[in-house]
Amino acid sequence: MSSINRFPWQDDILRGLHTGDAASIDDLADVVTAEGHDSVLLREEIAQNVDHLVHLGLAEYADGDRSRREVRLTPTGVEAAASLP
Repeated sequence: MSSINRFPWQDDILRGLHTGDAASIDDLADVVTAEGHDSVLLREEIAQNVDHLVHLGLAEYADGDRSRREVRLTPTGVEAAASLP
């Protein structure tokens, strides 16, 4: 049985949000785009990864409004980002 990572951009998102400031899905996708990936599909994958980080309690939507598509790290998320290699 293979293990496929459904949320491959989580580390990039945590690193992109490490300052504690809110960022949009587009801003986060731009970080990944700099690494050579770019597409509408990528932005949707980033949004799914963000939803998962929110579900885990590592991130939260700015002003509690998911429709704005802006997110920031929770204190636990800041700790997780700081622990990344």
